[in-house]
Amino acid sequence: MSLIQWNDTLSVGIEEIDKQHIKLIGLINQLNDAIQSGHDQEALAGVLDELVAYTMYHFGTEERLMELYAYTELAPHIERHEQFLIDITTFIERYQERSSPQLAKDLITFLSDWLSNHILRTDKELASFLTQHGYED
Repeated sequence: MSLIQWNDTLSVGIEEIDKQHIKLIGLINQLNDAIQSGHDQEALAGVLDELVAYTMYHFGTEERLMELYAYTELAPHIERHEQFLIDITTFIERYQERSSPQLAKDLITFLSDWLSNHILRTDKELASFLTQHGYED
């Protein structure tokens, strides 16, 4: 069973962003499955690398739209993105130094909580702003 299930509550109403969120959820679920199945650190590193790379791609999409539509909360939103990348990099480094079941669990909890909270708060506010200012799928 998936750790995070996509549902309408997580939709921000912008197809491009929703599709990217679905992909991110899939990667977090894939990472969780790999951890639960006891995959070796090399296999987990591949999933983590893909997750970080796709997250950066996704952040780029959001930031491009924020700049294009002169989003009033641009700076704080970008700061949240940057802080996430710092936090996830720190987690990955700690996990690579000493992989442990608890650290893996903490990583998954961090990722799922961060993504859900970021979508439900920050990204929904962004989507509302974009649609109010003329964005159309």
